[in-house]
Amino acid sequence: MPPDPGLQEACTKQPKLRRNAAVLARDIAAVCMGLRAAIMVDYMPLSSSTMLAILADVQAQFVDSKQWDILAVLHLDGCLYLLRHDACCCQIAKLSSAEVKTVFVDVHTDPCGQPFLGVASDEAVKAVAAELETMCNLIIAAEPSNKGACTFVDLDTAVGIPIMPTLSGWLLQYPIVYLAHRATAETLAQLLSDTVLVFHEVQLDGPFIKVLEEQFTWHDKLRSLCAFTVPEDLSLKCNVALKSWQACMMNQWQRSAKNCPLSQCNIVSQRLSPHQVQL
Repeated sequence: MPPDPGLQEACTKQPKLRRNAAVLARDIAAVCMGLRAAIMVDYMPLSSSTMLAILADVQAQFVDSKQWDILAVLHLDGCLYLLRHDACCCQIAKLSSAEVKTVFVDVHTDPCGQPFLGVASDEAVKAVAAELETMCNLIIAAEPSNKGACTFVDLDTAVGIPIMPTLSGWLLQYPIVYLAHRATAETLAQLLSDTVLVFHEVQLDGPFIKVLEEQFTWHDKLRSLCAFTVPEDLSLKCNVALKSWQACMMNQWQRSAKNCPLSQCNIVSQRLSPHQVQL
């Protein structure tokens, strides 16, 4: 199944869409090569059928088909995710073990009734772990439409799974995951917009990026493999998780270096004042 010709034509005519196509090419390569466990495609308009068609074309040209059965495309709230469900299952196993390094942050209330951000309770983590396991089981149970094709799972009708902010943070393997509920999501967003955050980002450089520079209109977003924020006043409590995440990212890069010609992978941090935060 070839890529959507309409998308190809649109990429040619629209520079912004062309730049986003470069980011998508980088992100797909990162997942296929094991550099990332998952990506979220929220930066360009793609239907699930177009995404699957693009992946089929990538599979035919570049990717060993043996690894295709560990890839899945998820659809939730208008966003698409591409992930390795072996990594997803590994994450689930770690949630119930001492290996877990993820810090879940949610909304608490002080004695005066004012909301603030804090580390989630053990009970809250257990509850979200059960929801994440439900989601993982849905992925495992799904069957690809064709043999050797990427699995597709529509989560819009799924029951008992986390809502978008929590699911995104966990799937993308960020060390800090904001534990959102429908009743507190608006308060969580407001607290994050009012607090000082520390922005962490993994930046890439090397031959792989240079190839994209030659094929697509260059822009700085190509250098950013992934990024997330941590409330500054929780940085010390999250320090172990951050160091573990940094070590994990560097290990994944080193393991993938044989297949992905990257000469440099840097982790940078930046303090953001509230007026700089865009949610």
